[in-house]
Amino acid sequence: MKRGVQQAKSLHVLQRLLGPVVALYISRCRAKADVAREASLYHAPSIDALRQLPILAKWPDSALQKWLSHGVMVAYRKGTCIGFACEPPQAARVYWVLTGKVAQVPAKSELRECACELPHLPPNAPKTGPVVLPAHFLENAAKAALPSLTSTQERIKESLATYHAGHLVDAERLLLGGGRQRSLRCQTDAVMLSFPFSLFLREVQCLPGPVRSDVIDVARTVVQRTMAQFGVMPSVHSLTSANPVLQSIPPRDLRALRLQLRPFVFLQFDVICHDLANSDKVFFLSLGTVLIEDCRGCSSTITSKVSTAVGLETFVPCRFPDYYDQKLRAKAATYCEMWCIPTAALLVLCSAETQLRCAQAAKQLLGNKTSRLTPASALRTCPCFTGVSEAAIAVVARALEVRVHCAGDTIVASKRAPSTGILVVAGVVVVHSNRKKASEPLCTGQARYFCECFVKMALEESVISQSSSLVLHGSPGRIFELMEELNTASDDIKIMLDNAQDYVNGQYGAGASNLSKAQNAAAERVKAYKRRRAGAAPTASPPSTSVDAVDNLTVVENELLVSLALQLQALHPNTADEAKFDVFRVGDLTMVDDDALTDSRPAAECFSLDDEGRLVTCALPALVASARPLTEVPVAPSPAIAAPRADVVAASLQQREKTKETRSSTQETAAVVSQSLRTAVRASAPAAAGRRSVPSPRLTALRTTATRLREEADGVDRRREYQRQLLRVKHPL
Repeated sequence: MKRGVQQAKSLHVLQRLLGPVVALYISRCRAKADVAREASLYHAPSIDALRQLPILAKWPDSALQKWLSHGVMVAYRKGTCIGFACEPPQAARVYWVLTGKVAQVPAKSELRECACELPHLPPNAPKTGPVVLPAHFLENAAKAALPSLTSTQERIKESLATYHAGHLVDAERLLLGGGRQRSLRCQTDAVMLSFPFSLFLREVQCLPGPVRSDVIDVARTVVQRTMAQFGVMPSVHSLTSANPVLQSIPPRDLRALRLQLRPFVFLQFDVICHDLANSDKVFFLSLGTVLIEDCRGCSSTITSKVSTAVGLETFVPCRFPDYYDQKLRAKAATYCEMWCIPTAALLVLCSAETQLRCAQAAKQLLGNKTSRLTPASALRTCPCFTGVSEAAIAVVARALEVRVHCAGDTIVASKRAPSTGILVVAGVVVVHSNRKKASEPLCTGQARYFCECFVKMALEESVISQSSSLVLHGSPGRIFELMEELNTASDDIKIMLDNAQDYVNGQYGAGASNLSKAQNAAAERVKAYKRRRAGAAPTASPPSTSVDAVDNLTVVENELLVSLALQLQALHPNTADEAKFDVFRVGDLTMVDDDALTDSRPAAECFSLDDEGRLVTCALPALVASARPLTEVPVAPSPAIAAPRADVVAASLQQREKTKETRSSTQETAAVVSQSLRTAVRASAPAAAGRRSVPSPRLTALRTTATRLREEADGVDRRREYQRQLLRVKHPL
């Protein structure tokens, strides 16, 4: 290549590369000369004008005058950038606007977010150029021809702050250590008074203590107001992605939670929360780094993920401690901007069902991390594990299960045997006694109620989680299942059960566990019966006719009469009454036709129960015919029944005459009994009763049922008497 051609190409390349830089430099030099002439027309603000700003209101006059003397008058053309985002504090400058308008420029990340929603963007156009958000850079005439902004463009455009004459640009945020969030651009020709930020910071540090604290508080308030007006709250997606526990909250409640967030600013080394488990606010990180450290200085964790929750343990525990009753503290490692919601508002926002789902999600998140603790030493505090081998204790520790309880949850209910033993790891858990005693808090790291659950002893107290808590539960079934793998399992299990029985006998009295077991068994039988009754779905019966209804009613009457016969047999165990009511035990018809009756039979009787439950028997003057037809074919009376012995009938008549006078006062009550429940009760021949040497199967079944009912009633009475004696021993007068 010839030397002239090579030189021409080199000049062309240099012109393309350095031409814009040289042109910009020349333009700025010319503008600087023009601006210098314009700046001379303006004067520095007075001290009274500076005091109009809240951050400078309490400064002494000498400090204001000294700071004002270091100001430099500058003028910039429209479109000039006067400050850049994330620039170091040593190079940053603070501007007092005298005339013109200064606005923030969108960050590159925000412009890329806008570019994703522009399908017609040219492929060669930069994703972070003015084409993405032209409404911020164009004038009114050109802006009117632009299409409508997307939702993201509108949101970002509204978040850009604008400064006019009399404003101090970015002084508050720089003073708190947050740096400049966005670059600054002159929207019009502007004249400003420029101050080095390092000088401004030194003047603030030299102020008296109360004045300096007031300046910091004012700066914090201004930044928080700016966040509330222009800041972007964390989205629902960011909240759930950074905190998996919040995924169990319905989207509607999450949107309501987001609307209740309030901004908060922390300086470096400020304490955000002294105790994460008892925080009155839940914070969500927006900017900065948070240090979570142990109050004893054993461990620390640093987090900077956006929307990470700080203090969520007050709502539901989602962090497993390193030791029992660990107290964690949150501090701001750098300047932090956070959004917070009061814990009480969060609890009101979430229903009991939502809190339960969040607790289950926290349990899955925690998993089985009991290895971080030493539950073996804590289990030794329970009497039932005294004398048990170390291998067995390790197995019991492995059988423990982590459960998360929200505030107000009942961990162990009273008046019933606990299903598991408990070991409180973190949180406030109290014991409520039924004897009007003050509530006692349970100490963390102490095993309780393992003895009672081993011997099925009902408790007279309830255990309630006063705050969100982490509790280890150990069920006897799980413990014994894992202990079967040991060689000495039988010995260890026997020692545990013996220790548990001795503890219960000494704590609740001898025999209390047996009574509790009987009560629990009875309660389980009642529950099983109710479950069976509830599980039996009622079937749709076909429509019954009048004949079927009469037949069913007659069957019910017959069953009622048989039941009354059994009661009479228990009340009158003499031979005469057995012969008299033997007709119900044989299984023959309990109702007969009036046509089949003869005059040789005795008068009819009816019986009922008075108001006090006693049996009332009276004779009817005439036979009352049944108004309903019989469902069975009448059986012809046998010769033995048709010809009763005269002496037995006479004795029965004499006995009836003797009792007639004593029962005359109850005849009116018995006559009120419904005609459908009356029946003709006639004496049968004793000769026929004598020939029945083998009882029928129905008679045997009825006698067995009656005997079982009497035995169960006697057993209930004995248990009640034993319970009364036990109460008299426990509470002597």
